[in-house]
Amino acid sequence: MTTVELFNTFIAAGLRPDFQHLADSYFEPVSAAWVQRTWDAWMYARPTALKRTVQVGGADRVVPLWLAESCDCDNLALGLMVHGQVGNALASVGRGTKRGGLAFGVVFYTAQSATMRGGHAINWFVGYDQELRFFEPGLGEIVELNSSERASARFCLAA
Repeated sequence: MTTVELFNTFIAAGLRPDFQHLADSYFEPVSAAWVQRTWDAWMYARPTALKRTVQVGGADRVVPLWLAESCDCDNLALGLMVHGQVGNALASVGRGTKRGGLAFGVVFYTAQSATMRGGHAINWFVGYDQELRFFEPGLGEIVELNSSERASARFCLAA
Protein backbone atom coordinates (compact mmCIF):
# COMPACT_ATOMS: atom_id res chain seq x y z
CA MET A 1 0.00 0.00 0.00
CA THR A 2 1.22 3.50 -0.75
CA THR A 3 1.75 6.23 1.83
CA VAL A 4 -1.46 7.91 0.67
CA GLU A 5 -3.40 4.65 0.97
CA LEU A 6 -2.01 4.12 4.47
CA PHE A 7 -2.91 7.67 5.49
CA ASN A 8 -6.43 7.16 4.12
CA THR A 9 -6.70 3.92 6.11
CA PHE A 10 -5.95 5.92 9.28
CA ILE A 11 -8.64 8.47 8.38
CA ALA A 12 -11.22 5.78 7.56
CA ALA A 13 -10.53 4.14 10.94
CA GLY A 14 -11.16 7.39 12.82
CA LEU A 15 -7.53 8.38 13.44
CA ARG A 16 -6.80 11.97 12.60
CA PRO A 17 -3.32 12.34 14.06
CA ASP A 18 -1.84 15.81 14.04
CA PHE A 19 1.37 14.36 12.72
CA GLN A 20 2.20 11.22 10.80
CA HIS A 21 5.69 10.14 10.00
CA LEU A 22 5.40 7.60 7.21
CA ALA A 23 8.98 7.39 6.01
CA ASP A 24 8.62 5.03 3.07
CA SER A 25 6.66 5.28 -0.16
CA TYR A 26 5.26 1.74 0.06
CA PHE A 27 4.17 -0.36 3.05
CA GLU A 28 3.78 -4.13 3.25
CA PRO A 29 0.67 -5.29 5.14
CA VAL A 30 1.19 -7.71 8.03
CA SER A 31 -1.07 -10.34 9.56
CA ALA A 32 -2.18 -10.56 13.18
CA ALA A 33 -0.26 -13.85 13.34
CA TRP A 34 2.90 -12.06 12.14
CA VAL A 35 2.48 -9.42 14.86
CA GLN A 36 2.08 -12.11 17.52
CA ARG A 37 5.11 -14.08 16.25
CA THR A 38 7.16 -10.87 16.20
CA TRP A 39 6.13 -10.10 19.79
CA ASP A 40 6.99 -13.67 20.84
CA ALA A 41 10.45 -13.41 19.21
CA TRP A 42 10.99 -9.95 20.73
CA MET A 43 10.09 -11.30 24.17
CA TYR A 44 12.39 -14.31 23.71
CA ALA A 45 15.26 -11.96 22.81
CA ARG A 46 14.72 -9.67 25.82
CA PRO A 47 17.11 -10.11 28.74
CA THR A 48 15.54 -11.81 31.76
CA ALA A 49 15.96 -8.59 33.77
CA LEU A 50 13.56 -6.88 31.33
CA LYS A 51 10.75 -9.43 31.78
CA ARG A 52 8.17 -10.04 34.47
CA THR A 53 5.35 -12.50 35.12
CA VAL A 54 1.78 -11.25 35.53
CA GLN A 55 -1.71 -12.75 35.67
CA VAL A 56 -3.52 -12.34 32.33
CA GLY A 57 -6.91 -14.01 31.95
CA GLY A 58 -6.30 -16.18 35.01
CA ALA A 59 -2.96 -17.53 33.80
CA ASP A 60 0.64 -16.51 34.36
CA ARG A 61 2.17 -14.72 31.40
CA VAL A 62 5.67 -13.38 30.82
CA VAL A 63 5.51 -9.78 29.61
CA PRO A 64 7.99 -6.93 29.25
CA LEU A 65 9.08 -5.19 32.43
CA TRP A 66 7.48 -1.76 32.72
CA LEU A 67 9.61 1.03 34.24
CA ALA A 68 8.61 4.69 34.11
CA GLU A 69 10.59 6.68 31.57
CA SER A 70 13.18 4.04 30.60
CA CYS A 71 10.96 1.08 29.78
CA ASP A 72 7.39 2.34 29.58
CA CYS A 73 4.73 2.27 26.88
CA ASP A 74 6.53 4.34 24.25
CA ASN A 75 9.78 2.40 24.74
CA LEU A 76 7.95 -0.92 24.46
CA ALA A 77 5.99 0.09 21.34
CA LEU A 78 9.10 1.50 19.66
CA GLY A 79 11.16 -1.57 20.62
CA LEU A 80 8.62 -3.95 19.12
CA MET A 81 8.39 -1.85 15.96
CA VAL A 82 12.18 -1.90 15.55
CA HIS A 83 12.28 -5.66 16.11
CA GLY A 84 9.74 -6.07 13.31
CA GLN A 85 11.74 -3.76 11.04
CA VAL A 86 14.90 -5.80 11.60
CA GLY A 87 12.98 -8.92 10.59
CA ASN A 88 11.71 -7.14 7.47
CA ALA A 89 15.25 -6.14 6.52
CA LEU A 90 16.49 -9.71 7.06
CA ALA A 91 13.67 -11.04 4.86
CA SER A 92 14.62 -8.57 2.13
CA VAL A 93 18.29 -9.58 2.24
CA GLY A 94 17.50 -13.29 2.53
CA ARG A 95 15.17 -13.23 -0.47
CA GLY A 96 17.31 -10.85 -2.48
CA THR A 97 14.29 -8.61 -3.00
CA LYS A 98 13.40 -5.02 -2.32
CA ARG A 99 10.59 -4.77 0.21
CA GLY A 100 8.66 -1.75 1.35
CA GLY A 101 8.38 -0.64 4.94
CA LEU A 102 5.93 -2.46 7.15
CA ALA A 103 2.36 -1.32 7.73
CA PHE A 104 3.27 -1.65 11.41
CA GLY A 105 4.22 1.18 13.68
CA VAL A 106 3.51 3.20 16.80
CA VAL A 107 0.60 5.46 17.68
CA PHE A 108 0.49 7.89 20.59
CA TYR A 109 -3.02 8.64 21.88
CA THR A 110 -5.00 9.39 25.04
CA ALA A 111 -6.31 6.22 26.67
CA GLN A 112 -9.85 6.63 27.97
CA SER A 113 -10.85 3.15 29.11
CA ALA A 114 -11.91 1.76 32.46
CA THR A 115 -8.42 0.33 33.04
CA MET A 116 -6.23 3.11 31.66
CA ARG A 117 -6.39 6.89 31.39
CA GLY A 118 -3.95 9.39 29.94
CA GLY A 119 -1.18 9.43 27.37
CA HIS A 120 -0.30 6.04 25.99
CA ALA A 121 1.59 4.45 23.09
CA ILE A 122 0.88 1.13 21.42
CA ASN A 123 1.51 -0.51 18.07
CA TRP A 124 -0.80 -0.36 15.06
CA PHE A 125 -0.82 -2.56 11.99
CA VAL A 126 -2.71 -2.91 8.74
CA GLY A 127 -3.48 -6.44 7.62
CA TYR A 128 -4.04 -7.91 4.20
CA ASP A 129 -7.73 -6.99 4.55
CA GLN A 130 -6.66 -3.30 4.75
CA GLU A 131 -8.10 -3.07 8.29
CA LEU A 132 -6.26 -0.98 10.89
CA ARG A 133 -5.78 -2.85 14.16
CA PHE A 134 -3.94 -2.21 17.42
CA PHE A 135 -1.53 -4.26 19.54
CA GLU A 136 -0.62 -3.67 23.19
CA PRO A 137 3.09 -4.59 23.48
CA GLY A 138 2.96 -4.50 27.28
CA LEU A 139 0.66 -7.54 27.34
CA GLY A 140 1.19 -9.06 23.89
CA GLU A 141 -2.46 -8.73 22.86
CA ILE A 142 -4.54 -7.24 20.07
CA VAL A 143 -6.70 -4.50 21.57
CA GLU A 144 -9.51 -2.23 20.44
CA LEU A 145 -9.51 1.55 20.71
CA ASN A 146 -12.84 3.28 21.18
CA SER A 147 -13.82 6.19 18.96
CA SER A 148 -12.62 8.80 21.50
CA GLU A 149 -9.24 7.11 21.76
CA ARG A 150 -8.94 6.90 17.97
CA ALA A 151 -9.83 10.58 17.65
CA SER A 152 -7.20 11.47 20.27
CA ALA A 153 -4.31 10.00 18.22
CA ARG A 154 -1.65 12.66 17.92
CA PHE A 155 1.29 10.92 16.34
CA CYS A 156 1.66 7.87 14.09
CA LEU A 157 5.01 6.48 13.03
CA ALA A 158 6.00 3.86 10.47
CA ALA A 159 9.36 3.18 8.86
